[in-house]
Amino acid sequence: DVDNASYPRFESDDKRLHIDNIFDKVNYVGGFSMEGAKLIGLGSEEEDAYLIIRWDYENDTIKASIDRFLVAASKKFVIQEERITSSKSAVTIYLDEDSIYHPQLRLRFVIKKVNDKIINRELTLIREEAGLAQSPYFNSYHALEMDFEAIYWDIDDPQIKFWKLLGISKDSKASFSSSDFYRHNIYEQIQGRDQYHPLVKLKQFSKKNADTREFYVNEFSSFLRLPIVNVRQLIMNLANMGFLNFDFAEDRVFIKEKVFDYLAANAGKQDYDVINFMSNTKNDKNASLNLLNYDLNINGVRSIFLSDSQNVYIYPAEQKISVKRNRDFTFAGQVHAGLFDFFGREFSFEYDNFKINLKNVDSLRLSIYGEENREGGRDIIPIKTVIEDINGELLVDKPFNKSGYKPSPTYPIFHSLKDSYTFYQRSSIQRGVYKKDNFYFHLEPFSIDSLDNFDPASVALKGTFVSGGILPDFEEYLGVMPDYSLGFTRPTPEAGFEVYGGKGKYTSAISMSHKGLQGSGTLQYLRSTAESDDITFFPDSMNANAQSYINKGAKEPIEFPQVIAENVSIHWEPPNDVMYVYDKENPMDFFNGEATVHGRIALKPDGIEGIG
Repeated sequence: DVDNASYPRFESDDKRLHIDNIFDKVNYVGGFSMEGAKLIGLGSEEEDAYLIIRWDYENDTIKASIDRFLVAASKKFVIQEERITSSKSAVTIYLDEDSIYHPQLRLRFVIKKVNDKIINRELTLIREEAGLAQSPYFNSYHALEMDFEAIYWDIDDPQIKFWKLLGISKDSKASFSSSDFYRHNIYEQIQGRDQYHPLVKLKQFSKKNADTREFYVNEFSSFLRLPIVNVRQLIMNLANMGFLNFDFAEDRVFIKEKVFDYLAANAGKQDYDVINFMSNTKNDKNASLNLLNYDLNINGVRSIFLSDSQNVYIYPAEQKISVKRNRDFTFAGQVHAGLFDFFGREFSFEYDNFKINLKNVDSLRLSIYGEENREGGRDIIPIKTVIEDINGELLVDKPFNKSGYKPSPTYPIFHSLKDSYTFYQRSSIQRGVYKKDNFYFHLEPFSIDSLDNFDPASVALKGTFVSGGILPDFEEYLGVMPDYSLGFTRPTPEAGFEVYGGKGKYTSAISMSHKGLQGSGTLQYLRSTAESDDITFFPDSMNANAQSYINKGAKEPIEFPQVIAENVSIHWEPPNDVMYVYDKENPMDFFNGEATVHGRIALKPDGIEGIG
């Protein structure tokens, strides 16, 4: 019948025929043959046949067109009424001056129709598990080697999907590793149980032959004095790992720069990185390429290690990142750098400068090392207070020391580039009475280095403390407190601080921590003076356990009794102009010893009232 008939047959002598729009937006260059109802595109021994796909897109705001966007090279294309297939195609996707390339893919282009109306025109590119097909995709635009099963693209759509081969399994895995990626364990795995390392032998062979990069397998086989079958398998494995280009048909090999880079990295003579985006998804694509801006959007990325020597890694929000040219990428989520954790949005990583721009940090959490435990290690203790509304940059390491093979003890370094804040409105801090709108520590831009092993005693972040009218605003340095919070301890000026808008005066030490705003000193209100080492200031009141309390007596203009007391509790409400004093054990002395009161007194501007 028509579908399986192989005759009549025809083959063109000319193998450079140009057929434009063999399908809409699809051009063909190569030879031409016919087998029954099938049209077959043929290459020659010298050159492949080519399928060239043009990409056009237009909407209300964007118009884009690339004549030579995707090129598939193969010895044979089977062309049918609504499909094109090839069992082995070398595919190149052009992105500006760069490209995404794979040496051997199964190609399938299918036009799907419903009621004679085209619903999509999907190109599918599939990696198989034999020969050069095992090789990763080489992406020079994003500077990545990409390992996944299949590409799906409706050629009229501005998005190319990178995914598993669609079938029964819902899980899909992929990896996108830096072109400068190196791990010593991988270097050792390449050697396996062999007496020599294949990469070392490749370099020696190249040097012996006047630094040649191109050779035939039989030449390398003679150099190694090994059977050509074994050497061909070795070459295939190294090609699949991205070290070589291998023309299987001609048995010709080209040594890529990655061989020399790996050897130099292993010898500590060249920098490298450990960046590898691992994608694990369920019922979702691993990545997609946006053809309007060439952003590579990767899903299912749980964590990203930028530097294991500096202990810097990332937990992307929703497990998503967007990779730009040359391994720059944007993300939201958490950045862990040594003993610092940044949480926020609008983060971006610059590969060349090896830094993270932290444009919109919701909060910064610090940690410190605790005392040595029984196992000889040191526990990491998080600081209770966070710094919020930060904008800054994190320098992971020196730009030419991404591997960390040269010690850089001052890195990572964080630079805060604008004002930030520490707030104390938490239920664990005096039941959340210190509201954000008027109680905070306003930090000026600051820098902290050695984030991996910084000394908490060295933290001194300059700023202004605003206490909602309890104390006048004053400049101070924020540091790590004994209760593992951010705060400060400082003396008042010699003349003291006016408190609560001038309702009283406080002199001596003042501190801010997770315990709240506290003091240890002298408080004066009206004609009274209290000495206490346990004072807590609230926005609308003050509590204290006073060791001594004295109220000076007066006849005029308002009569006040003299009061002398020891070990009392004080509750002061400045907005209501009243101070309550409670005795604990011994009664309060009144009128120079003529009377005592056991109970509570209320000191007001118009006198003293008592219950007891």
